[in-house]
Amino acid sequence: FVIFKNISKLPSSHFMIFDLTSRDLKISAYDKLISKASKLSSQFLISDSQKAVRALDELLDTSVKNSLISDVPLGVLLSGGLDSSLIAAYASRHTTSLKTFSVIFPNHIKYNEQIHARRVADYLKTDHIEINAEEILPELIEDFAYFFDEPFSDISMIPTFILSKAVRKHCSVVLGGDGGDELFGGYPSYLQKLKLRQGGQFIPLALRYYASTILQKLLPASTRGYSLLKNFGDDFDKISTSFDPLFYPQDIKQLLTRELLIAEESSELEQSLSKIKNFLTRISIGDYFSFLSEDILVKVDRASMAHSLEVRSPFLSKDIIDFAFLKLHPDLKVN
Repeated sequence: FVIFKNISKLPSSHFMIFDLTSRDLKISAYDKLISKASKLSSQFLISDSQKAVRALDELLDTSVKNSLISDVPLGVLLSGGLDSSLIAAYASRHTTSLKTFSVIFPNHIKYNEQIHARRVADYLKTDHIEINAEEILPELIEDFAYFFDEPFSDISMIPTFILSKAVRKHCSVVLGGDGGDELFGGYPSYLQKLKLRQGGQFIPLALRYYASTILQKLLPASTRGYSLLKNFGDDFDKISTSFDPLFYPQDIKQLLTRELLIAEESSELEQSLSKIKNFLTRISIGDYFSFLSEDILVKVDRASMAHSLEVRSPFLSKDIIDFAFLKLHPDLKVN
């Protein structure tokens, strides 16, 4: 396998125009989500929970209904979690013979969501199919290198790949629950970050940073809650995602030359996100453009298309994205 130079991909929500005559290349954004979010005033957002639920109910029902339009056999990927269970519930309203699929790990209780998925499937009376992903063959590694096309480190690509291969024997199109966590604050990291910010907002940043730095030096990295110590010293006005980075600034300084550090000092995305005043909106949109776009959707896209399986994500209809980020008050999220 060869790593190629000078091959790039377009950022999320961008298009490219190449002029064949002048050879000029122009890249532009077609969705001004961050710009719109940075101009929002909370007084104009939906803050009534019942009104919000009714609005989302209608949007999600419409999106799932539209996603069910297909000339080929169709099903739902069901983990048993809230997002995929919701998608399955809405889908069952509009079709009488719904297939649901879940990946299981019978010998690994911590990762096995079999019971939850089965309960939902039984309640909705779906044709439920379980796929055992415990038997992983070494040859899969070569498949990943071939199909993923770029460096990728999410270990869940393994069960996703196995699931896609098995599902394709029954369906050509499936619906999934991707996007719900980023849009509505479903990850535990949101609650963690909000609590840290709430607890640290009355302590000066310089003091928090100093205490965090000292404790990091004194305690081994394997200490329980070590990442919380790091986060306690963060500038909450500049955080742009809910997840801890793979490499912290001090690690990057050791890895890169001064010239590269200056060039990579702050990404365009981080600069744009810094204009969003609401903390939760800023980090969730940051996750939407980074973790969702560059990890979750890449994983599902590569794993499914490797087996000619189409995965549709009803949560990611434009109407629901706009509702979540531009119309819904962030105080209604997470909790």
